Amino acid sequence: SVEDPLPVIATIPTIQAEPTMSFREIIQNTAILLYGVCLTYFIIRTAINLTPILKEIRKHKGNDALIHTRTFSSPFSFGKYIFIPESLSDQERELILAHEYTHTNELHYLDLWLTKAVCILQFFNPIAWLYAKAVQENCEFIADHQTFRNTTLKDEYLQLLLKYSVGH
Repeated sequence: SVEDPLPVIATIPTIQAEPTMSFREIIQNTAILLYGVCLTYFIIRTAINLTPILKEIRKHKGNDALIHTRTFSSPFSFGKYIFIPESLSDQERELILAHEYTHTNELHYLDLWLTKAVCILQFFNPIAWLYAKAVQENCEFIADHQTFRNTTLKDEYLQLLLKYSVGH
């Protein structure tokens, strides 16, 4: 007797469809990706802008926080450090130091760093940028007011303010 072979059962490969993303998920993923790219851009841009300042601080010798610089043409403070261009006259240096010491003594750099962090995190929010600008202007007003109040060189200080706000 001939045995019946077992019937061959053909297996048909099944193709499972990839789960499709909804339009909402596509928009969310795109927004997250765009936010990440922009956030990275602003962090890198800030780091690039800080590089020359940090280099100048690293090469500074001495215990004082006053840095005479050729790198920067305008005076400014960064943290506890005050950057003064070497090309200033003694009178200008005295007035600018009074202004910059107000910034460092009142810890304005903390306000400015905080608003910079908010602007980086909320780069898409125009209110954050306007608020940061208002904080910066307020810090400048406080330093100017304090310096103007404490100096006898009022006309010279006003001329110096014009020099740096309008240009040489």
